Amino acid sequence: MKLRYKIYLSMIVLAAVFLWGRCNRSAVRNPQQPIVLPSNDIEQIHVNPSNHTITIITPKGNETLTLPDRQSTIDIHKDGTTKVTAKQFGLECHPFTGVGYGAGFRAYLGADVLYFKKLDLGLTGISPSPSGPSDIRLGAFISYNFYSNTRISLGIDHKQTIQIALTFRL
Repeated sequence: MKLRYKIYLSMIVLAAVFLWGRCNRSAVRNPQQPIVLPSNDIEQIHVNPSNHTITIITPKGNETLTLPDRQSTIDIHKDGTTKVTAKQFGLECHPFTGVGYGAGFRAYLGADVLYFKKLDLGLTGISPSPSGPSDIRLGAFISYNFYSNTRISLGIDHKQTIQIALTFRL
């Protein structure tokens, strides 16, 4: 077996182990809590880290907000109201890796540079293909975070080839 195929196989195995570890967390396996305010409570807050949401339940109704994986502030005022401050867009530097297809099967390694809620804009630094190490491409990706740190990504490389990938934030 050629060395490059061994490298690709080991990357796939590492990605599978990473996903298995992320998906088997006990917090994810807990059943969903009902979105009903108990009779003795004024307000209740539910945080769902897998979907990046926060739900504030009050007698007046429920409010669900996107909660990015950045610092957020929850203020509880004296009058009983709650204010959540979570920056919804900005600059970032989060590395990612993944596998996908674009002019052949490829492995991806890059970093996100901008975010807007669950969307990330990233640049790939390395995306070799099985055709040889000489076919390394640079590209830009837009990614949608659909579960925890797992994203579906669509991009274009410097040779103007469309890329689609399943990427994971590190």
